[in-house]
Amino acid sequence: TSTPTTNDKVQSPPISHDAPKSTPEDSERIAIELEKPYLYQNRRTGQPSTSPLTARQLCRLLCPAVNGSIMRSSTMLVTPDTLVIGYDISTGQYSTDGWMAARKTPVLREACCSWHYEEDKGKIKGPVSCRDLSTAIVERRSKENKESVPNAWENVRVWSTEMAQLEKDADKD
Repeated sequence: TSTPTTNDKVQSPPISHDAPKSTPEDSERIAIELEKPYLYQNRRTGQPSTSPLTARQLCRLLCPAVNGSIMRSSTMLVTPDTLVIGYDISTGQYSTDGWMAARKTPVLREACCSWHYEEDKGKIKGPVSCRDLSTAIVERRSKENKESVPNAWENVRVWSTEMAQLEKDADKD
């Protein structure tokens, strides 16, 4: 699959009026996922890293802030194709899932993908990196809070065609 460009016509997914709202439990689950440690395969040596990194740290490496775009360079320490494995620091045990590409690992895959979102009046923005999407949401919420406007982001649709493809591929396996 290829990443859509700004020249591609991007269709937003159908509106789902019964989409579940985020809950405090969701936030707690995400916080736990972000603190999970992983070892990664060094791209130059092929050896596992000597120290684990958290999912949060790997997300920052996978989606760096470089001129507002996603950096895809041979100089990146970790790429979407880098193999990672969950690691339990307290027991020294590895995940039973084994080595997986970062792009197929929960939470890390979201950092690897390009995203689209629908602004007011159906205007579609994207593709943008996960970091750029986060920045847009924070800026919009900040503006809404200053103007005492209801949180419009609560009803904004956000999607990734790459995530949809990953889910389709997972269903085939």
